[in-house]
Amino acid sequence: MAEAILRNRIASRVADSFILEARSGARQNVIARTIALSLIAAWLTIQTPFPAALFYIGLLMAFILIGLVQNLVANRFPTYDWPQYLIIMLDAALLAYTIIAPNPLSTDGWPRQVPTQNGSFLYFFVMLVGTLLSYDPRRVLWAGLCIGASYAASLLWVLNLPETFTPASMPDWGTMTLREQADIAAHPNFVLPRLPIRDLILLTITSGILAAVVWRMRRLVLRQSETERQRANLVRYFSPEIASELAESDKPLGDFREQSTAVLFADIVGFTRLAEQMGPVPTMKLLREFHGRMAAQVFANNGTLDKYIGDAVMATFGSLHQSETDAADAIACIHAMIDAVTEWNAMRVAQGEPPERVGIGAHFGKVVVGDIGDERRLEFAVIGDSVNVASRMERMTREFDVRAVLSDDLVHAARTSSDTAALSGMEEAGTVAIRGREAPMKVWTIA
Repeated sequence: MAEAILRNRIASRVADSFILEARSGARQNVIARTIALSLIAAWLTIQTPFPAALFYIGLLMAFILIGLVQNLVANRFPTYDWPQYLIIMLDAALLAYTIIAPNPLSTDGWPRQVPTQNGSFLYFFVMLVGTLLSYDPRRVLWAGLCIGASYAASLLWVLNLPETFTPASMPDWGTMTLREQADIAAHPNFVLPRLPIRDLILLTITSGILAAVVWRMRRLVLRQSETERQRANLVRYFSPEIASELAESDKPLGDFREQSTAVLFADIVGFTRLAEQMGPVPTMKLLREFHGRMAAQVFANNGTLDKYIGDAVMATFGSLHQSETDAADAIACIHAMIDAVTEWNAMRVAQGEPPERVGIGAHFGKVVVGDIGDERRLEFAVIGDSVNVASRMERMTREFDVRAVLSDDLVHAARTSSDTAALSGMEEAGTVAIRGREAPMKVWTIA
């Protein structure tokens, strides 16, 4: 239910975006239309004798006025469709009249049959393409319907003129030679109906294709918006690296694999006691502030946020894509986390709140990486003894009274990489016993 509501909201926002784009398209259309019609008017003034040119200039001014009205309606009433449909119908009717109607100011006696045979129908295609700027497939289809109806009506008017003759009015047309038919077709009052019928068929096909293109374009934008929403939701629960893998793959991330990875744990010292004292709402606020700052440092240092465990943050470096700097990245992240906590505590003290102590532990070693769960729910997991060691390192920060404890394996792995800048500020703390392991481990601390 909630998913359906969210999809409807996304569809509504996409529709609103297309309305805004349609308004912008209307402005662009009226500008281009006015410039083009003004140039045609100038050309007609030169090519057409006066006063016959005044008739066409008047019609061109009418087209410019229709464009201005259409832009005004799109801006004033963006959610009303019927004015736009009415304007499209008026536009098509005026264009048909312009092509077919005789010029009352002209004395050349140009027959009305000629425009149906000389390609004047192409102007209708220009008008049809202009409706694409509405980003509405219904308007494109409506424009095709209006153009077809207007042109069909003008064709019927021409065919019913007394001076018009067609092959149907000539019983011997089928027995004539091609030369004889061509001589008759050259007569200005002759109309070959199959030509305008062909134009109408092409118009129908073109309007359908253009409407389908606009519809698919809207669907593409909607799907892209849905994909970005899903990716944003993934990032809320996974690191950007894992989210990208999940969003771009239709199958699990892969089989289990064993590899060397840096594992880091960071949590608030004494959090259980704090939670009892603070209450639920302040506790959640504290967690969000802490988690947000820690996650930012993980991502900034090429890490993967594996999970939140209560107040603890577990991060890995090299779990998805390994590199020579994984260990050094983990140490750089520890320094960045310490700086972030220092800044956070300064803000808390300025607000009259007590500072928080954070412990960080990290280790570099073998882990098993892969998906766990079932077909209904999968979770990308990093498991193994190295994860347990990293967690033990974090607990040791209480014993050593330091901010971070690092294993010698992590420090050694960082030293072998080309990036050793993060190794400053650490002190060797000797060898300690690790619960769950037989052999003691050499550790380093950051005070």
